[in-house]
Amino acid sequence: MLLAAMMAQGLALPAAQTPPKPTPPAASAALRVVWQHDLTLPEGVPESSKGAPRLAAGDSFYFLNSEVLGLTAYAAEDGHEAWTSGHVSSLPSVPFGKRVAVASQGAVIVLDQATGAVVWQVNVPGDPLSLFAFGDRVGVVVGKEILAWSGPGDPTRTNLGAEAATRVVVNKGVLYVGLAEPALLAADATTGVVRWRIPLPARPQSLTASDDLLYLGAEDTRIYFYRTTGDPKWVKRRLLVATRGDPAVDERFVYFTFQDNTIRAFDRKGGSEQWSKELGSRPKSGPMVLGSTLAVALETGAIVELTSKRGQILVPGEPPGLAEARLQSVALNADRSRLFTMATKKDDSRIIVAWGHPAAK
Repeated sequence: MLLAAMMAQGLALPAAQTPPKPTPPAASAALRVVWQHDLTLPEGVPESSKGAPRLAAGDSFYFLNSEVLGLTAYAAEDGHEAWTSGHVSSLPSVPFGKRVAVASQGAVIVLDQATGAVVWQVNVPGDPLSLFAFGDRVGVVVGKEILAWSGPGDPTRTNLGAEAATRVVVNKGVLYVGLAEPALLAADATTGVVRWRIPLPARPQSLTASDDLLYLGAEDTRIYFYRTTGDPKWVKRRLLVATRGDPAVDERFVYFTFQDNTIRAFDRKGGSEQWSKELGSRPKSGPMVLGSTLAVALETGAIVELTSKRGQILVPGEPPGLAEARLQSVALNADRSRLFTMATKKDDSRIIVAWGHPAAK
């Protein structure tokens, strides 16, 4: 059993048998702490250790996995443990629909989110560098190639011709990825056939797609807007400080977080800056759209929520026990109603916090 193996290694799961008591609702409509609990690892285990868990969120569950802990599902409602699986992975799990995928020991394994039962699995030639999902398909980047499956059988293949430098983004049946060459590539998400490939002025570091435009940050500290048709002429570029994480986009603006501890909103079409806001600390990742508001996770473990129209900061919840904590990872669930953070405290133990609006159940 996985639990016995973990106990033998001196590892401890969160206190799932006694679900933590929810925090009383806040008067503000801003994000609040819904519940929290501890995930304790052995003393002296560094954050970069293979034992450090990785966080992902699906519909009704969030997931932790690592090369040591395997995959464990917890209920998003209160954090109690739902099931465990022995499938360890060097990559974070990827929830999609009612499934969750892991890339484990030369294979992609797809499990049912509710039960942990294996639905299907396929062998992977080589070590996956990243794992992603779209629709009913699961894909991996292996070497200079993307492989994708909708079930057992042969994968579709996309030859990148260079190493991937960004995450793989899928929008309206098209797969986009920034390459280290540097270049930007688009391929048919179903067949894997490359549609176009264009050079970039600098190596891309982040990527997000909308219906008609691609937005990316690059190593030259510029942000670029490209058309999804592959038009090689940039629509807009600005010289700024380096970006942090992937940008987010809604029907009006595209939002970037930066290394100077700011978040800025740009017109989605023309690129003109609409507002800028100081966050007070270094963002851990890119912004996340929560309906009419935005959320930015800070390296301190706190969450800053802002209005998307003008960047007005709402009063965030302050989880107890996060003094001098370091945020390790953040995940947003499928319907964008609940946010999960995992932070490392001074004693190297981890704290899991679920954030939601007062109406979230």
